[in-house]
Amino acid sequence: MNGAQEHLSNQVCSGGKTAADDLELFTLLEALKHPDIGVSFRVALPNLKLLKEDKKFENEYDVVSIVLNRNEVEVWIWGVTTETNLERKRIEDLAKIQKLKDLLYGRWEEDVRVVTCYVHKDENSICYEIDGRQGRRMSTS
Repeated sequence: MNGAQEHLSNQVCSGGKTAADDLELFTLLEALKHPDIGVSFRVALPNLKLLKEDKKFENEYDVVSIVLNRNEVEVWIWGVTTETNLERKRIEDLAKIQKLKDLLYGRWEEDVRVVTCYVHKDENSICYEIDGRQGRRMSTS
């Protein structure tokens, strides 16, 4: 998995036509790593679309993972972008993520922990915030 992520990271940082898709795939693989202890069940879903009661799609989420961690349900919501205007895009993505958090808390407030994560390209590296921890992975190419 680390080798695949390194390859995808290089693809993203080179800025090719598939950079956005490559970053989403990189993030899907990252979602399979977090949290890294106490997990008895995990499913990671790319491009999750919510369907409203009128059968129209409400939002699409880049990656969402559902984890059973020490008998606690966690929903990890990942925003992903290669946009150069990061501030505008991050505000839009986090507002969309907040809508999903509100839906989850409205229904299962005491039974679920929601974790927000964000991954973006910054020149020759991939920057991330995962459960409040920030980091950066430099491209090797």
